[in-house]
Amino acid sequence: MQFAAALGITLKRQKRERASFDPDLPPELQSAKPLGAPSSRAVDKELDQQEDELSVTQLPPLQSCLRLSKNLRAMLSNNKFLWRDLNLTSHSHRITDVALTGLLMRAGDQVRSLVLGDAIRLSKNAFRAVQACRAGGLRVVEVSGLRKPGMVEGLVAALRIFSSQSMRRVNLSGCGVIDSELASLLAKCRGLEELVLQGCDRITDAGLDALVKVVIAHRKEVTELRDKDAAATRRSHPFAIKLVDVTGCIQLGDKFVHNLARCFPALECLLMAKLRLVTHRSLDVVALHCKGLTTLDATDVQFSYIEVPDNDGGTLRTNTLNTSILGLAKECKGLKSVRIAACKFVDDATIQYITALCPEIESLEFPKTANITNVSLAKIGNRCKFLKRLNLASCPQITDEGLEKLLALATASNDIAFLDVSQNSRITDKTLGLLTKYGCQLSELHVSGCGVTGGGVLAFARDKAEAGTIEYAGIKKGAPLKILNLDRCTIVGNETVTQVRAMLPHAKVSANL
Repeated sequence: MQFAAALGITLKRQKRERASFDPDLPPELQSAKPLGAPSSRAVDKELDQQEDELSVTQLPPLQSCLRLSKNLRAMLSNNKFLWRDLNLTSHSHRITDVALTGLLMRAGDQVRSLVLGDAIRLSKNAFRAVQACRAGGLRVVEVSGLRKPGMVEGLVAALRIFSSQSMRRVNLSGCGVIDSELASLLAKCRGLEELVLQGCDRITDAGLDALVKVVIAHRKEVTELRDKDAAATRRSHPFAIKLVDVTGCIQLGDKFVHNLARCFPALECLLMAKLRLVTHRSLDVVALHCKGLTTLDATDVQFSYIEVPDNDGGTLRTNTLNTSILGLAKECKGLKSVRIAACKFVDDATIQYITALCPEIESLEFPKTANITNVSLAKIGNRCKFLKRLNLASCPQITDEGLEKLLALATASNDIAFLDVSQNSRITDKTLGLLTKYGCQLSELHVSGCGVTGGGVLAFARDKAEAGTIEYAGIKKGAPLKILNLDRCTIVGNETVTQVRAMLPHAKVSANL
């Protein structure tokens, strides 16, 4: 109601000012503006502010405004920001074909983003509305759980016809996408930058075969025109995809990743966790073609031990993970985020290669890794000056001494915001004391299953409760804590948890003791 009242006052002021101004009268006969009345510039500024509020206002307040007056209904209906981004995730289980058609027909060509979530009540005819409203400016489409026959085909057909040039992001997580539909979408939407296919278990290695032919034909054309037109050698690649997420696409193997790297050399983010048919050879091919890679998730990729010759004429036993990581770090020096979980081949050598060759690393995640020791923590602290996220959960060789080396070396030029050392019994109150001293920017801490006590937790919470206060010369002391995980910390009592929650009222404190 406050929002509606402010909007109505602004409209009345604008109407009153327009009524008091007659362009046919000389300036000296114009009606005097009432004392304290806002200028037209102030009214326009207020209207701009109201439009900004409309762009982020939730559905219930808007429905209340629609019932108040005709002027409010007209303003809301004609506001271009209201129909630009349609996020219906919270109502996804209630969306029907009729509802989606009505929304898209009303939005017309104004809609830029359509997020449906898990729309289980939609049928195969649901996306005819996209064709009917001719949404030529649609840039983002996110929908999940389309498993009924013909639904993905209808969506792809609509996007190919009207949004092929403008489309930038497509999220089809959990949908029944098949190879022909994927190839049809990518072949037409050449400007696509982000493709999310999490859990699309019907896609196979043949999904990108058609695109490989397109790339080969493009290279052949450039080669033929090289002598005639020097600019031909600088022509852009036919595909501009920068992010691909194929997590959980269980039928994909090395062939798909090889084709992916060849078709999308501008790739910056590759998430291929839970692909048990992919081996280290895929990482080698990615390093060869995608020089600008910044983010990699290779969890569950298959590695093995190998014998390599050493300098003395003998053989040295190593693993394919380290050889692939070494090649990747050499070629992709802009790498910023690496995640490899539950891999027995990750060791100190892996950390050595990444930290030595990729100075811009911001996120390192190696949970459930038994071979990482305190030696790696010293290297991370000394080399990774931009580190903001570190996940070493269930790494049994990590101790307080290693974290002391990490924090003491890194904090002078680094702001670690996320730290997960869960399930490490050798982590005690000493680490919490170090975080009190060095972890000023820490906003999320996970110490579940560690050997911390109630006293150490209280001291840490007391320090973080003061974060954000003015220390000196207008400089804030640190960032407030948002998440604290104390699950399975048996030495921490319920009374301590109650006190911590009172000290940190805005933080989410989890404590399943």
